[in-house]
Amino acid sequence: DVGASVYKEISGHFLNGLTPEDLEPQFQHMIGTDHLETCYLIFNLDQETTC
Repeated sequence: DVGASVYKEISGHFLNGLTPEDLEPQFQHMIGTDHLETCYLIFNLDQETTC
């Protein structure tokens, strides 16, 4: 489960133009490898809502 604060932080990075690949080491440190796919989903959702 990714909490609202983690979602907000990750979304903020994407709004600044970063990609999941740019932040992968930080994602792994913050929420572990098991949740890395969730970060990609957040990225894709954010991309869809800004288009």
